Amino acid sequence: MITFRVGIHGAPMRHWHSFVVTALVLLLIAITPADARDARSARADAVLATPGQGETRALLIAVDGKLATERYGSGYSAETRFVSWSMAKSVTALALGLLYDEGKIQLDAPAPIPAWRTATEDRAAITVRQLLTMTAGLKHQEGNERGMRVEEADTVRMLFTDAAQSAVAHAVARPLAHKPGTHWQYSTATTHILAGIVTQQISTATDAKERRRATAAWFKARLWEPLGITSAEWDFDATGLFLGGSMLHMTARDYTKLGQFMLDRGVAPNGKRLLSEAWLDILLTKADAANNNHYAGQIWLNTGPAPGQPAVLFHPQGGAKTFAFIGHLGQYVVVAPEKRLVIVRLGKTVSEDRGNVRAALSRLIEDEQ
Repeated sequence: MITFRVGIHGAPMRHWHSFVVTALVLLLIAITPADARDARSARADAVLATPGQGETRALLIAVDGKLATERYGSGYSAETRFVSWSMAKSVTALALGLLYDEGKIQLDAPAPIPAWRTATEDRAAITVRQLLTMTAGLKHQEGNERGMRVEEADTVRMLFTDAAQSAVAHAVARPLAHKPGTHWQYSTATTHILAGIVTQQISTATDAKERRRATAAWFKARLWEPLGITSAEWDFDATGLFLGGSMLHMTARDYTKLGQFMLDRGVAPNGKRLLSEAWLDILLTKADAANNNHYAGQIWLNTGPAPGQPAVLFHPQGGAKTFAFIGHLGQYVVVAPEKRLVIVRLGKTVSEDRGNVRAALSRLIEDEQ
């Protein structure tokens, strides 16, 4: 910083040069937009202004635990609750981990699904790990299959139409399409089953209202309050089971806190460990199936897809250790450990334009110093 001394009635000539230079510096600071002095903010604004990305409603960047950039589209703000869509799957996996660390969940034992105990085929052998990694083999129509009407998809039926009374009952009733553990298929139904397993441990109540109350209280005490999250709200089906595959609502700042929790390897802001390193390793280990290369425990890895699979992140750009929570229509919580970086992008982008969003997010990571 240039310093100067000026008398009340004028500056001595030997200080005049410093006075002029400092005045010019202050003038430039006054008239230069903040974003021009902040390269990160300028890059964020460039992302928002880039065409072909649909609608970006929120873009937040946190570096080393501090919120560095925060931008919102017209009509949205820090108080807006945004729907997670499938980013909820990753949060359900965090809840499952809390129970795993307590010894209440056995990953490689048959999943505790009463309806499967009398199954005449291999559904009775499906494990929690296979549900977690979407290798359970259950027949499922996610909604993007060619030639299928959207209303026929299991995901839509469980949320909005004939199966909405009990998403879990619909999911567990699906027959097998593949031998468990041999084939990866993205499946919202399997995450709803995991949500049902979590709920079994939270509450034994059969009353829907009591289940909702107990579940909301458990998440608040075990996850939301320790992470400083104040806006989170789950949607529930008619039986009181939280829709862990797709329907969580919270502010963009609170989504950032989830990303930071992952970046900090399961440690809360107060320094207390909430999730074990072992569980984090499980969530970030690639699912063991020949047709999978980029999906782990309800989390997407930046490792590139298997042949025939569409890209969901940006390999080989963006860092080999980068991973993400991803939701329908372009919802992202991206964690880049090598840059100590969390990026949250929320919006509405059709599949055809999703590549533009991914390219923009990878640039934000690559350009971070």
